[in-house]
Amino acid sequence: MKSRAALISLCLATLGLFSAPAAAQDELPTGEPGPDTTEGPAAPPPPDKDEPKAPEEDAGPGIFAGPYDKSPYARPIISAVVFGEQGAASIGASLGVRGGIRYQNDREGADMVGDAYVQGSYIVGGVEGYDVRIGNMMGPFLKPVGISTGPELAYNTFRYGDIDLGSATTLRWVLSPYLHTKVFDASVGVVPGWYVAGDREKWSGALHEYSVFAGAGVRVSKVRLSLNWSRLVMAQGTQQGWGIGIGI
Repeated sequence: MKSRAALISLCLATLGLFSAPAAAQDELPTGEPGPDTTEGPAAPPPPDKDEPKAPEEDAGPGIFAGPYDKSPYARPIISAVVFGEQGAASIGASLGVRGGIRYQNDREGADMVGDAYVQGSYIVGGVEGYDVRIGNMMGPFLKPVGISTGPELAYNTFRYGDIDLGSATTLRWVLSPYLHTKVFDASVGVVPGWYVAGDREKWSGALHEYSVFAGAGVRVSKVRLSLNWSRLVMAQGTQQGWGIGIGI
């Protein structure tokens, strides 16, 4: 109980740390690790290297040193959810919202970019349930490639047909390399997970669940269109999701 409370406090403290507003920036894609699969943890691209930046002595040493630019955001979640395999699959729709603070510094070489976020969605149709997450992703970006990683704490419940998976609190760790240009972006990732509360059956003793994901997007003017996919493997079965996104 103490370790779970400490983790939740850490995530909330991270969100508070990056709560100051800043000018909006283009987003960097990563994948969506969970069962509702829209767009995953995202971070802004670093500013153009030709733009003036703070003197090195003021910024401090190291790739993690500030100052950090911060940009709040919010976007809807719209995705299809499929539980089971072909011939015995149930289909639902996931509707929700995601919001948070994207942050970045601007250093010589690779920049550090990140996303501290909260997300909630409600699933209706052949698959029913809800999913709530809080997390913080961060990693280096060296144009045009980067990698993002960090913890995510999720609480969810799923039902399909006569099967009720019950609720579970899951600690996940996301690892996602990505490509980002002004017109096109793409990402893949893997997300192991461990149940810290609830009575959901574990996939194995060492790994309670895991998921993989992939996503891509194109930008036309100031509008970004994206398509995302994920596959979540649990002891009770496999859940897949396809999400579409429109961002401005």
